[in-house]
Amino acid sequence: MHIVTHKIKDAWRTGKVTVALFHDVQGAFPNTVKEQLLHNMKTRSVPSCYSKLIERMLTGRKTHLKFDDFTSDPIDITNGTTQGCPLSMILYAFYNAPLIQVALHRHETSLGFVDAHTIFKDMMECPGGGFDWSTTHNSPFELSKLALMNFPRSHHDIIPTNLSISRLNLNGMSTHQTVKTVASYKYLGVIFDSRLCWTAHLQRVITSATWWSTQAIHLSKVSGGMPSRRVHQLYNTVAVPAFTYAADIWFTGIRPSPTSKKRLGSVAITKKLISIQRWIFKLVTGALSSTTGDVLDVHANLLPIDLLFNKVLFRATIRIASLPSTHPLHKLACKAAKRYVRKHRSPLHNLFEALDLDPNAIEPIAPTRCRPNYVLLFSTFVPTSKPIALREAGEHHRNTHISIYCDGSGFEEEIGASTVMYTNSVETKHIFYYLGPASRHTVYEGEIVGITLALHLLTSLQATLRSYTVVGTDSQATILALNNQKPHHAHYLLDRVHDAAEKLHINQLRLQNPNAYKVTKHKGKTLKRDNIDLQIHWTPGQ
Repeated sequence: MHIVTHKIKDAWRTGKVTVALFHDVQGAFPNTVKEQLLHNMKTRSVPSCYSKLIERMLTGRKTHLKFDDFTSDPIDITNGTTQGCPLSMILYAFYNAPLIQVALHRHETSLGFVDAHTIFKDMMECPGGGFDWSTTHNSPFELSKLALMNFPRSHHDIIPTNLSISRLNLNGMSTHQTVKTVASYKYLGVIFDSRLCWTAHLQRVITSATWWSTQAIHLSKVSGGMPSRRVHQLYNTVAVPAFTYAADIWFTGIRPSPTSKKRLGSVAITKKLISIQRWIFKLVTGALSSTTGDVLDVHANLLPIDLLFNKVLFRATIRIASLPSTHPLHKLACKAAKRYVRKHRSPLHNLFEALDLDPNAIEPIAPTRCRPNYVLLFSTFVPTSKPIALREAGEHHRNTHISIYCDGSGFEEEIGASTVMYTNSVETKHIFYYLGPASRHTVYEGEIVGITLALHLLTSLQATLRSYTVVGTDSQATILALNNQKPHHAHYLLDRVHDAAEKLHINQLRLQNPNAYKVTKHKGKTLKRDNIDLQIHWTPGQ
């Protein structure tokens, strides 16, 4: 939705108008053809292990039809995915990917979500366009649900008339359909209007908030009703997500005007929702109707409407700012945050201006961190107690040829990392790194950087590691995080550790066996842990 609104606003700023064609696919999940799905996955370089797994999942399925006391014989299922399965959404994203790519012209855009798409004009009838995809993928369009919406820049713009399209059927006959223009259309749960004023959707938000508040009133009767703490929980977990859905699209944060005493933003909808939320406040607190709203806000332990929406907008902005560079919204978000335009601002402009966030300063969260067959190039060891850890550290220090100890710490509101290398129990090298002030960095980040520095020292050696090598750190959290390959906070620093370990193995392979190094480099073979024995141990301080 952000991409749709941003593209429309961009077109308005350049003096253009936008026309959107909304359409629906009949039976998106049941009509999925297994062979075509597997073909689309292979063309997008999905690993063969996953495509074979999906093929086994969608092969040999049967179902029964049951009416009263009659149960039919098993019926083979040849098409379709398992609707309701979490994988269905991911599989259909691969299935309708060719439809998303029918936008070839630089002024055309195509967006999709399972059975709803937004395709801008002349993409339906062209070769390889929407109707061709519909035929090859066994996914007929619901022509009666086609809707055309014009987004004029102003009332002076010429509004296009109804759209006439024709589809060639399998029997050689053509089906003609006239698509009428509509004033509003519901797309992904949000009602779009031609001016992007969200008037119709705001009415729907008020209706939703009123309905949920009424249900809470019915459930909190004096005799046999829910207690106030349950009403509080129900409102926060069910009602609030219902009427704040996609608020980052249609709601503008409340802010004071620099030139007057008036407030700017979605003030009208905020005032209406305040009166509706007051019902819940009275239910939770049991206060009288004459109680002021400020007192109810404090005692109900619920955020006022303006602060509630600010929280929702902040969470949405952080999510957008942390998207990886491969996401289609990342470039638009960086562009919107860089320049606050004077006219036709999109929701992205309003979000980043109100919260003053720079996407380049936010840590990106990558959806995947490593390949499926990735194997750690080092082993980790965390003893069960501190005395055991100290005894093990002493033995490794005396017996290993090279041992390294690293640490991250904070001192006088500053964060740094240090690493010391010992060769035959004698200090030979050390290195320090300053991360920055404690307001921008944490000691946990310093611990991870310390391990990276340790691997950097090992890589700089121009000699082979004859025995096992131990890297000691006093952070158990860092050691445990190195074994977790799921996306999480500061994982980009952990990825630097894995990259440094891989670089160390490559360097040692080059020193030990130059011929094997050339084969690994040119053929892209996976590195194995048997090149060197690298261990990361928990080494607490005295």
